[in-house]
Parts: sequence; structure tokens; C-alpha cells
Amino acid sequence: MNKKSWWNPLSWAQYALEAVWGVLSGIWTAILGIFGIHPSAPKGQHADIKLDDVDSAASAEADEQALAKLMTAEMTPAEVVLRYAAAGAMDRPTVDLSALSTEEQDWLVSLSDSDLALLAASGKSACERSLEAKMAIPDLTRLRAEKPMEEAPKAYVQQTKEDMIRERYLAAVRGLQTSKNLLAR
Repeated sequence: MNKKSWWNPLSWAQYALEAVWGVLSGIWTAILGIFGIHPSAPKGQHADIKLDDVDSAASAEADEQALAKLMTAEMTPAEVVLRYAAAGAMDRPTVDLSALSTEEQDWLVSLSDSDLALLAASGKSACERSLEAKMAIPDLTRLRAEKPMEEAPKAYVQQTKEDMIRERYLAAVRGLQTSKNLLAR
């Protein structure tokens, strides 16, 4: 309450009625809640949308769709394969495959992720060859490593858990030494 409304007796009545109404509506809501009847939430108001806004949004969407159709219509089947192969797993369903025949679409969709990664790294010519042969034929010249390895990496054999348990058992129970322990001496 501000200072002016405190002196106004009608504001006292207003606050008293609001308090009584709040208590009564709370009791009434609780009684209805017992019977499974819950009041609906108040509906929010919509922003005022003008007809011009709707028309401009519809025309912008139509322009975007026309541009997308134009771009995909100009793509060769090899470019479609390359775009599909380069797309991530979540984006692949959004690639338009209409430039390919149904057999080519089935072949492309059945490729594994590793084959698609090889085709994406190989380029358009490899995609074209692969599409004609209906099997992944990556371009090996583009896939070769930039620096050849000087020497093969050394393999380190780790003792498996089974071997470790076997050795401990033989050493503790039988007092025997395993072949690995004999060779180490």
C-alpha cells in the first residue's frame, strides 16, 4: 500500500475483498482437486500478427525452397554422393537424393560410415567412379599419409588379467615358477 491508498477507505475494502476472494478460491480449488477437477491454466496472449507479416514470411520461405531446388537440380549425381558422404550422420537424412535413381539411392544409403568417410576424403572423381561401379572405390593417392612412417611402432605386450592371476596362483599355492619367470632369470 502506498501512502495515498492507505488513507482511502475504499482501498481498504478492495484489499479485504481480494484477500477474502483469494481464501475462497483456494478452498474451492482444493475441494475440486479432491474430485480430480483441476482448473485450467490461464492462457497467454498472442502477439499481434498482421497479415503482411504472414505474407512476407510465406514468400521468404517459398524463395528459400525455390533456391534449394535450383541448387539441387544443378548438382550432378557424383556431387550428391559427395555431399551425402561429407555430411554428418545426423545431417545425412536432410541431403536431397532425388538426382539419383532408386538403385543408386539404396546403394548410397547402405554404405558404412567408414566407406562414406573414405569417399568424402577422396573427392568428386572417386564418388563418380564409385557410383558407376556401385561399390566404394576411394582415391588412394588422396588418402596417403603426408609423411611416411620411418619405422613401425613397437608393440608392447601387456600381461592380461588371466595371466597375472595364473602366475599368482601357481606361485602362492604350488610354489612353482611360470615359464615367464624362468625366462626372466
